[in-house]
Amino acid sequence: METKTWYPSLTSQFLICPVPFHLDTYRGCQYNCRYCFARDFVTFSRRKSEHKESTYLIGNTPASFMKWMNRVDKKNEHNYSKGEEVAIKERIPIKIGATADPFPYVEAKERITHDILSTLDLFNYPTEIQTKNPEILASYCDDFKDANWTIAVTLVSTDEEFIKICEPNAPSAQSRLDAIKKLTDKGFRVMVKIQPAIYPKILVDLPLLIKKVAEAGCWAVNIEGLKIRISMPKEEQKLFQTIGDYLKLDLRDLYRTKGQKTGSDWEMSKELKQFYIDEAISHCKEQKIKCFIADNHMGKIGDGFECCGTEVLKDYKIWGCNARTRSFGQATNESQELGKCVVNFTRSYDSKKPMTMNQVAKDYLLAEEAKVEVPEDTDVSMIDAHYPGETREYFGASPTLSTACGGGHLPYIKRTPKGKVDHEGGDVKSEAGGVIRRLTPVEYERLQGFPDNFTEYGISSKGHKVKVSDTQRYKCLGNAVSVPVIKAVAMRLLPYLLGEGESRA
Repeated sequence: METKTWYPSLTSQFLICPVPFHLDTYRGCQYNCRYCFARDFVTFSRRKSEHKESTYLIGNTPASFMKWMNRVDKKNEHNYSKGEEVAIKERIPIKIGATADPFPYVEAKERITHDILSTLDLFNYPTEIQTKNPEILASYCDDFKDANWTIAVTLVSTDEEFIKICEPNAPSAQSRLDAIKKLTDKGFRVMVKIQPAIYPKILVDLPLLIKKVAEAGCWAVNIEGLKIRISMPKEEQKLFQTIGDYLKLDLRDLYRTKGQKTGSDWEMSKELKQFYIDEAISHCKEQKIKCFIADNHMGKIGDGFECCGTEVLKDYKIWGCNARTRSFGQATNESQELGKCVVNFTRSYDSKKPMTMNQVAKDYLLAEEAKVEVPEDTDVSMIDAHYPGETREYFGASPTLSTACGGGHLPYIKRTPKGKVDHEGGDVKSEAGGVIRRLTPVEYERLQGFPDNFTEYGISSKGHKVKVSDTQRYKCLGNAVSVPVIKAVAMRLLPYLLGEGESRA
């Protein structure tokens, strides 16, 4: 096998990920997954000079990695221009298999991943292993006692026919489950990554998939929706169409029309993601395992921000200045040193004006926070009466929104800045302090799932465009049916319309 030497590296995912540190033991992949997010830079465009084709493998050199680890371990001071060395000194978990599977079939003979894991084990280094082929790992896991690992096995379905369509050369779903059971029986902590969750097939697959995962001894799952690149060559389009043909739909068109644009990708809309995420959380609770949400920008949902399962590791730190971690609050094991590293591994790098990870990340987080209407330092509650002594407050979601019956019973919002006194002025105040105001028509529209200002204009009896009063807008919205409810019902029916509903009956 052709071999080259490369070392661990930090990644541009540091803006959204608490563990932006990885090492591939191989380059290239033999599994040929049709949805592969890494195909862009291993086959079609970015790295043609390095990869002859997607199935062409190049192995890393374990001996060079051992020398590098020994060299870094002996250094006493941080070199902030070499973020990968700072990450090692800070014990940021290292991801093995972030862009290329560490257990291709040839690993049984070459044992490149085995030897690199041996070096990491020698240093008791916190390691996250990601693979579609846990069987090879299970075959030699007895070589490692009490390893500081978390293992994540990708499994998008238990439907063997669908697995063969999506992942033509990968092991079967059952062989992965059997290997997981071998690992968990020997005390290894294994979780399953439902990545990608392919909509709408995931709606049918979730109940059985999570049940099987729990039976295999997994302690958690994480779930992340499919991404489809907006611009892709025809060869890649054919791969996605193969999946679509199996589902009897145009997969790319579905994600384009029912999804949302995020950067250079189409993803399923937040509303539809939330639907299968809620299903996953519910089934995980039933099976008494944890559920992590790996989709970006979904807020504080799931069982924590360490969605890759690193919480079971020992003696490690994470990168805390990222959107995912901050959505859950301050982490207790943040690395203070990693943020001082100069960014030289992403488009954020500017040789004329170098910035640290902290500087780049904080600018990003401030931009993200600017998109949120209610600041993080503000408590929000629903008030259904604004008279002193008669207020009822519901933090989070209220049980219902009362109508204007008898006066003074419209839904109201109280905004209480933490650590601040009430504002002076004409606003009505509750006894608990804070400013109470009536909901706006736009907020009513959002509660009902309509676009902003959907009811702002109407058509007169003479056919002229006229502005609608707030009172009439409230009336129209109150008489409307909630759009997300209709969507949820439709999505529940969709698998049956696709002819796959019998398994849920």
